Amino acid sequence: MDEIVINGSAGVIGRRLVRELLTAGYQVRGLTRSARGREQLERIGARAVEADVFDEASLRRAFDRSDVVVNLLTHIPGVERMADPTAWEENDRLRVVASEATARAAQGAPGRAGWCRSRSRSCTPTAATGGSTRTRRSPVVARRHPR
Repeated sequence: MDEIVINGSAGVIGRRLVRELLTAGYQVRGLTRSARGREQLERIGARAVEADVFDEASLRRAFDRSDVVVNLLTHIPGVERMADPTAWEENDRLRVVASEATARAAQGAPGRAGWCRSRSRSCTPTAATGGSTRTRRSPVVARRHPR
C-alpha cells in the first residue's frame, strides 16, 4: 500500500487532503510543527510526525520509506492582518526556504518514489498590500533569489 507524507497536513487544505487519502485507502503520514497539529491529525486517523520544516535532515527522516511527498506548506495570516505586508513574511519563509528544504529532502529520502508541490494563489495580497508577496519585493524572496 502506498504511504503518502504530507508536509502542511495540519492546515485547512492539508487536513482535507489527509481525509480524502485515508478514505481512498492510502496510509498517510502527516508532518506537523506542533502538538496541536499532531492531535488534529491523529483524531482523523493519520500518523502524525513532528519535524522541523526548515531542517533538511529532520525532513529526510520524516520522509523515510514514503512513496510520495506532498508539500502544502503555507501560513496565511488572519483576515485582520492581511493588509499588513509583514504578516506575510512567515508565509514567504515557508513557501521559499522550507519548500526548498522539502524538495532537497524528498529527492534524497530512501525509498521515495515522487514528490509534488502545491501553490495556491487564492489568498495572494492585492494592491492594498503593495502587491503579491511572491515577488522580489518580498524580503524573503529577494534574499533567496537576488536579481
